[in-house]
Amino acid sequence: MRTKDQDNFRLRELIAISQAKQLHFNVFWLLVPTVLDLVSSTLQFAAFSFVIGSVYEMFKGAIIISTLLVSKFYLKKIFSRREVMGSLSVFVGITVVAAATLLDS
Repeated sequence: MRTKDQDNFRLRELIAISQAKQLHFNVFWLLVPTVLDLVSSTLQFAAFSFVIGSVYEMFKGAIIISTLLVSKFYLKKIFSRREVMGSLSVFVGITVVAAATLLDS
């Protein structure tokens, strides 16, 4: 017995075929962000053993900057001035914390 969801999918599939479109999804599009997240997490865990906890938490805020860059170059997203200025302020804040930590040690 077919469910309503199966019938809806079959209907969408038939419409797509009639319009010469394909309903497929390339799983490898998920590979690049997954690998970047894995590398980022690994580097963060390694860095945590070398710095103070509060500095580590500040540096975790850099995920905003990496997300902005991936969205810009990978997804071709256009950002508003407010979003760019917010990311720049995060970058300046992280730079100040890094400088203070280097000067303190």
